[in-house]
Amino acid sequence: MKRDYALARQWFEKAAAQDHPGAQYNLGRLYAEGLGVKQDHAKAHTYWEKAAAKGEDTAQYALGVLYAESWGVPRDDARARIWWEKAAARRNPQALHNLGYFYYEGRGVRRDYAKARNYWEQAAREGFFASQMYLGILYEEGKGVKRDPDTARQWYDRACKQGCEEGCERYARLGRER
Repeated sequence: MKRDYALARQWFEKAAAQDHPGAQYNLGRLYAEGLGVKQDHAKAHTYWEKAAAKGEDTAQYALGVLYAESWGVPRDDARARIWWEKAAARRNPQALHNLGYFYYEGRGVRRDYAKARNYWEQAAREGFFASQMYLGILYEEGKGVKRDPDTARQWYDRACKQGCEEGCERYARLGRER
């Protein structure tokens, strides 16, 4: 079935005019990705701010991405972190993962592998395979935890079973090194 983004936009606009946060998020996504409309990060930002103010965690996550990647706004890691913290409080696995990554890399915060692990464990419990893979990396390299190839392999296996190619590669490599 072919997607009709122009029709979707019309329905999202009607619902957004009635302050529906999901419709506001979806309109923002259309503008952010240029789906059926001219790409416009400023409009995406406007719609996502409205939805985020109503507690829409996907919009809060998306705003964090705008600031982290400087899509239509100046890069601002502190603002990205604030939006992801709001989304993480609502158990958004992508926000949990990205917060973990910020702490792992020391991006806009002091590097803290324990905090990275905490965020990634929360996202991994939600089934987010990228966090499962990064937990494997922590255990394989002994960053913030005791080096434990068996635990690393378990995390890589979980990620692999969900289609994470890098997790599969790391799982296989650790199996060969046994």
